[in-house]
Amino acid sequence: WIDFSPAFYKGGLVFASARPRNGVQQALLTAADGWTGEDFSTLYFAKFDEEGKPGTPSLFDSHFDTKLHEGPVSFSRDGEVALLTANSKKRKGGKNGLRILLSERKGAGWTKPKELELGNDNCNNAHPAISADGRIIVFASDREGGYGGMDLYACIWREDHYCLPINLGPNVNTPGNELFPYLHDDGTLYFASDAMGGLGGLDIYFAESQSELVFDKAVNCGHPVNSSRDDFGLVLDMSGVHGYFSSAREGGLGRDDIYELILADPLALKRLAQPTKKIAVLDAISGQPLSGAQVVVLSQTAEGFFTGATDKLTITARKNPETGELLFSEHPIDPFNGALTPNSSYIADANGFVEVALHDSERFVFLASQQGFEDATLEVSRHDLDGVYLAMKPIDCVAWEGRVTDKRSG
Repeated sequence: WIDFSPAFYKGGLVFASARPRNGVQQALLTAADGWTGEDFSTLYFAKFDEEGKPGTPSLFDSHFDTKLHEGPVSFSRDGEVALLTANSKKRKGGKNGLRILLSERKGAGWTKPKELELGNDNCNNAHPAISADGRIIVFASDREGGYGGMDLYACIWREDHYCLPINLGPNVNTPGNELFPYLHDDGTLYFASDAMGGLGGLDIYFAESQSELVFDKAVNCGHPVNSSRDDFGLVLDMSGVHGYFSSAREGGLGRDDIYELILADPLALKRLAQPTKKIAVLDAISGQPLSGAQVVVLSQTAEGFFTGATDKLTITARKNPETGELLFSEHPIDPFNGALTPNSSYIADANGFVEVALHDSERFVFLASQQGFEDATLEVSRHDLDGVYLAMKPIDCVAWEGRVTDKRSG
């Protein structure tokens, strides 16, 4: 099952999960998700033990059970207000949508969640995040006028209501999807995106605050936070050195799992971020972009050879001292000890581009592969990356037509 989108709450974590309720798969009792066959996701609470580790989860609060999916939740600093994502009743087009609900704590329980008015009833609104002072909420929406699929928007509290949503602009939003925002106490916005290149699937990015609702260009958080699979839903405590996030990376117990993140200092996560560069992958004959091509970046080491990795292989390139030709070797990654080299493979987008992260090396080798094409390699200096592209030659195929006969019988 899936466990995802943790949120700090009163000495523990609240998160969404589709785990069986009361030890019995919900599908055997009532309606479940027709797509996955799993229980509808709902909210669970895991209290931290004496060592600061989450204990055994239990259902969070029955008032939050909408009988459909409940997803990411965000709490005010005092824990008295909650905003959560839930499936809506059928809206325009006859499809279930996503809405944001608000609930307030009353005594030992919570009020029945009510939909937050955000100025548009015919779009999806999801994944709310409340700022430390409670004045700002950031959320994802596919309303008209955005840059892509789901964009990030923000609302500011004015007197007794939230103002109309404001798009966070092109430093944050892309033609793809921006989801699962989180506002840290220092003003940094963390979120997930599937359209900025990255290591694969959804990657976690951060954008530092310039002023209220104005952010710097988003930066990929890098490896090991991001993997070749979906990574999203990051939260950090007030110190900025301890947090949790969701990932579908290999080695987990379910389709999405929650991972703990421990940092050396509050700036460690931002130091993992690396500059990126766009590289084009083209058909050498037609000049057309090659969507789906894999590009592995090999960085030069102090010893002079090049090394990189996919999620399963470590790849090394050494030069033949006589000819200067690059000689490649591959070694499976030990599943128990992991990779000595971070995953540096990328998949070209619909326009044939990959946005690659550059390590602290002066020279790189790009290795591109695609079914039906010969592998393409390119060695280049850090200072000569502008306008770089990889041209892949189609593999020549010869078609034979004939009949196979038995030698004895004819």
